[in-house]
Amino acid sequence: MQLYFIGELTYSEIAKQEKISYYQVEKTVNTIIQAVDEKMKETKEN
Repeated sequence: MQLYFIGELTYSEIAKQEKISYYQVEKTVNTIIQAVDEKMKETKEN
């Protein structure tokens, strides 16, 4: 699955394009956001 700029496409549009469920798109996006948040925290702490 390609990464999209969140907000550029709705989750349902991405799901349609990638032929996966809306739930999977949402889960993937949330996982990415979480990973980025953790990375930011690590960077701030160092």
